[in-house]
Amino acid sequence: MSLNSDLERRYEEYLAEVMEVHRARGVAVAVIDRAGRTLWQKLAGYRDAERRLAIDEDTIFGLASITKSFTALLMTQLAERGSLSLQDPVSAHCPSFKDTGPNPVRLAHLLSHSGGYFPLPRTTLEPVAKELGIPLDGPEDPAFSDELARAGVDRVAGAMSAASERVGEPGEYMSYCNDGYGLLAEVIHRASGAGSYAACVRREVLEPLGMTRSSCEFLRPAQDANVAKLYSEAAPEGDLNFYRNAFVLMGGGAMKSTLADMKKYLRMYLNEGAIDGGGRLASARGVRAMCRPRIPTRSQQFYGYGLSISFLEDVTVIRHGGSLPGVSSHMAWSPELERGAIVLCNTEDVPVSLLADAALRLSMGLDPRPVSRWRSCPWTDATLRAACGRYESGEGADVLVERDGEGIAVTNSGKVMEVLMVHPFRAVLRSGLSETEFRLYFGEDGEVWGARLGDRIVKKRS
Repeated sequence: MSLNSDLERRYEEYLAEVMEVHRARGVAVAVIDRAGRTLWQKLAGYRDAERRLAIDEDTIFGLASITKSFTALLMTQLAERGSLSLQDPVSAHCPSFKDTGPNPVRLAHLLSHSGGYFPLPRTTLEPVAKELGIPLDGPEDPAFSDELARAGVDRVAGAMSAASERVGEPGEYMSYCNDGYGLLAEVIHRASGAGSYAACVRREVLEPLGMTRSSCEFLRPAQDANVAKLYSEAAPEGDLNFYRNAFVLMGGGAMKSTLADMKKYLRMYLNEGAIDGGGRLASARGVRAMCRPRIPTRSQQFYGYGLSISFLEDVTVIRHGGSLPGVSSHMAWSPELERGAIVLCNTEDVPVSLLADAALRLSMGLDPRPVSRWRSCPWTDATLRAACGRYESGEGADVLVERDGEGIAVTNSGKVMEVLMVHPFRAVLRSGLSETEFRLYFGEDGEVWGARLGDRIVKKRS
């Protein structure tokens, strides 16, 4: 593909701006077509900023929640083989999960984050491993530990079963639930016979695609000579602690990969499950089912199974991102364009979805820089009063909304946000170049009971 040199320069300027504003140490970006050809690629910054070590196609990055697309693909495979139905109750495959509502939570609900759960405190790997006496630097990588997985399932399923407050009935609202994808990892573990989620994803996805430098492991990536250091608030100088904030169950965020490997993964989706040699990871119908809008999330965005569906210019874009300490990742593709983009970054809280969309615009011959689609829409006095209060979640979100003249002031986990009211009960919160939607939910009494903060619904506490 021949690119407009002026547009390419504008992309590089925009990339530099994002990296400067959000202190990103290293970024790898690529656009590929359905044939797997690299249409455009940019490697910026460093995998190790202190030693000024460059990034290449084989540098290992964390993927964080892009892992959920792998989990949904494995579930699709198992459903197509008749090992399970996505309409099965979760309790049928995970006995320690106890339904407490009148309607069962089904596997499909967990796949679309619509089980009805507010964000729960994270059950992370390190403390559980320490409690069980499982060494994190022993001969066996914790990703393959049955003992750790069993303990993780009991804890996660117990927390979900005991949740006294619910967003709504299963299938009513989308609210991001990492724990649900943790339980799906256990369902895959039980149904696949692979011994562990990590072994199953290796056997069923990574090996068929030739993704030789990708895994759910913790030890091998950290010891690799070509791995990107993880830069975060907890580790501003960078480290290789892939355990930090890692979920005890692998299905929500354990994958690590490279730009070269992710091109192979993205190419499979662009070909609706088909891979080289005439094989398939899933049927075209199964991949389309993953990409089908199941439930609304943010403005002009829906969630399917392990993938989000949104719109860019006049085309549909399927996408998923990921964020963990030292990880910001995003993949996006358009069936109409027959091309997609991958962005991998070794710094937390970088708005890499903007870079992925900009790369797709560049490939379309459009100005890569985003143009705001928001229009100001002041809230009524009654809405302003109802919105004020504190919103909290088990994952640590703490949002304070206060009256500020004709508008509101919002502090998100101690950070003062720029606020733009864009709908009678929706606002956009800005920090740097990042935007987060904030949408109010009202009960039948007219009072606000919660708010959408990005992909999560958080409870109003006061």
